Amino acid sequence: MIVTSSTQAQYTQATNKTNDNKEIVDSLKGENLELKTYVKVQETEESIVDKFLEDVYSKESIASASAITKENIQNKVNKYAQTLMQNRSDTPESKLEISKILNDFKKELLQDYKKSLDGVANDNMSLEQQAIIKVLLDENTKEASSLEKLLATKEVEKTSSVTATSATSSTGNVTKTEATGRMAEMKEKYKDIYTPMPETYSPSDEEIQKQKIDEAYPNYVPFQDVLKMADEIFLKNGGTKIVLGQQQSEKDKALEKSALNEVVKKLFGSEEAYIKMLKGVQEIQAKYPYNSLAKEGIHNATEIARFQNAAVYEGLEQGKTVEEAKIYAANLSSSFMDTSYTVVNFLTTLIKAGRADPHALEWFYDEQNNKDKQTQKIDFNAPNNSTMDLRKYGIEGNWESYNIVENQKEMIAEIQKKIEQYNFMLHNEELIKEAYTKFKPEDQKLGNNAGYKKLINDEYMPRMQDGLNIFNKYKIYD
Repeated sequence: MIVTSSTQAQYTQATNKTNDNKEIVDSLKGENLELKTYVKVQETEESIVDKFLEDVYSKESIASASAITKENIQNKVNKYAQTLMQNRSDTPESKLEISKILNDFKKELLQDYKKSLDGVANDNMSLEQQAIIKVLLDENTKEASSLEKLLATKEVEKTSSVTATSATSSTGNVTKTEATGRMAEMKEKYKDIYTPMPETYSPSDEEIQKQKIDEAYPNYVPFQDVLKMADEIFLKNGGTKIVLGQQQSEKDKALEKSALNEVVKKLFGSEEAYIKMLKGVQEIQAKYPYNSLAKEGIHNATEIARFQNAAVYEGLEQGKTVEEAKIYAANLSSSFMDTSYTVVNFLTTLIKAGRADPHALEWFYDEQNNKDKQTQKIDFNAPNNSTMDLRKYGIEGNWESYNIVENQKEMIAEIQKKIEQYNFMLHNEELIKEAYTKFKPEDQKLGNNAGYKKLINDEYMPRMQDGLNIFNKYKIYD
């Protein structure tokens, strides 16, 4: 699409506005040193805005109607907001403040872009731009509101912390306050070694992480994209399309490995170099995290972030390393939070990379529904049943299973009930033995029947106690 008169008018109007401002600024030059500094800052900021407007109206940006998308405009806004941020003379104290400033710069750019459209004939392209800018400004306003609330919370925590520090006893010991909460206390205690996962998604968090990765590894390519490239070579070399659940031939395994090695070598030089890069990227992601689950719309993304942060802190309190604490947190999270998203994400990645049948997700959802129905209803009289019937002792269904409830009080009650059941089983060995010896000899060890005591002592009880500890100390659900 050729640049139309309306698009030329949009850019001319925008640059005229900036030039008018420059004339005013030029007339002030030479007054004094302080004013010169001000002028320099203003010129820098305005020149960046000029470049932004020039970019959004460039031939490449409006080459076709399909080029005017929310993503394209958003990417340009993000890019020039980062540039404006880098030109600041001061350094903000926290990532939260950086996010707030970036949000302000984005708003400024979007408003300048919106003004450049004012008074222009509403051809299809300018209408499309106006609609996109309106959406982006709405999102910007919502993000600003969230950031302001978070900053206000931080101020309260900071004030509470100062108040608590100043309230000392006659012996000089600090009088603790409950105002900050356990999470805030742990965050402060371990701030130098662990960056907690944000509870909500912020584009600014994601941008900062991406910027840090790009700076450290300009040639970084996500593994999903590496897989796609390898698959193209794999199929070109005669490989059979990979489908989840189907056994691969030895020939296909060799072709797949060869294709992957070829891509890795071409992009990164060697497998060792790529592995080293992935490790470095993971370290950056850990230092500058963003809530990808919230971005994907996972319903309990906030609660999962809270739980994982809490579990990491409790792991650190037990003397674990950060890596050990993260593994500990991941295991507990899968035990007490709805983490079905992990399988969904994994299957989605495979489907996008062409490594799984497009219907794999449907299959998974069907399996989950059937599994849930089976868990809820057990036929203890079935000939092949090997689940102990402990209903007369108040233990319904499979004695190993329990409910994951997305409610603070109810989850605590569920864990406490399970701990009581496990204690009953440990202290009433004869009753439990009577239950599993009703099975055929070959079935008595199935379903962890005869070995229930070891399983409870070594795995189930410690897990329940760890979960109860977290839900008692931290507010996971509002």
